[in-house]
Amino acid sequence: MMRRVVVLALVSALAGCGSSSSSPAPGPGTPAGGGGVSSSSLVICPAAATISIPPVGTLSSIQIVLPAASVSGCVPVTAAASVTAPSTTASAARGLRTQSAAPSSALFYLSVTPSADVSLAGFPGFQVSRPAGFPAGVQYFGALFDPTAGQWTLAEVGPGTIQNGLTLVIVPGSGNLKLLAGKQYTFAIYAVTSAGSTPTPPPGSTPTPPPGSTPTPPPGPTPTPTPTPTPVPGSVMVNPGTLSFITTGAAAAQTATVSQNPSSGAIIESDTCSGIATVGPPSSGVYTITPVGAGTCTATFTPPSGAPGTLHISVTTTSFGVQ
Repeated sequence: MMRRVVVLALVSALAGCGSSSSSPAPGPGTPAGGGGVSSSSLVICPAAATISIPPVGTLSSIQIVLPAASVSGCVPVTAAASVTAPSTTASAARGLRTQSAAPSSALFYLSVTPSADVSLAGFPGFQVSRPAGFPAGVQYFGALFDPTAGQWTLAEVGPGTIQNGLTLVIVPGSGNLKLLAGKQYTFAIYAVTSAGSTPTPPPGSTPTPPPGSTPTPPPGPTPTPTPTPTPVPGSVMVNPGTLSFITTGAAAAQTATVSQNPSSGAIIESDTCSGIATVGPPSSGVYTITPVGAGTCTATFTPPSGAPGTLHISVTTTSFGVQ
């Protein structure tokens, strides 16, 4: 089965500015870098790719992984990357830090304004590198500011994984994302510290008061402990997202891995594959798909909480006659 893929091509080079390499790397709860903005003109066409934009702040590279899109021809898009929230999302950006399960900060923002309606088959993925590396005990997620709703939606994708300590990889999400013409949408990659991961201050950084200088507080009511926030479940990821078969039978079976991080519980599989393929019970998250007849169908993997994932299945059989 042939799959349509989206290409986001750079039409003009981006001019970016970032902080010096000697600047300290930002930690959770602090802005990323000392400022920087890069602007560009882009086009979205019916083909897919991973694109690079000039980095901002303390980042050395930024790549965006786009899923397939439904567009007519090529659609021009204006885009701007920055380390500070655009003015249209300033108040919501403050909410981005307070609504998360732990103190957080955005690595960068990417605002896009399409000239025509665009429908993406999922939330974009990202690959970001930073020479200073990424702190331990921190998870990274993707968020979206929707101008039609006037608010942020957190944990659209993520958490990401850190490769070699220097590169953050967040895979694309599933579902459908529609961008309306003339509206400015803002994507953000933000950090959330894990419970108990608050860095220990270096020795001597906290002065010790002299004896008797600290008054004893009067006895009072015992404060009620703050409940531990529940982690935000991620989207269900299916790898690969498409399987194609050219024959039927157990010998032609293929597998797909289904996962959710963080997990919200048991994932339920449902499909439209009767007479086309069987989706076997999972073994450690791995499903076996066996083709049984020609046709196309979809298997859906639904978690108790979070976005479901989908697997597209195509079975093509060819018969030969004898004359």
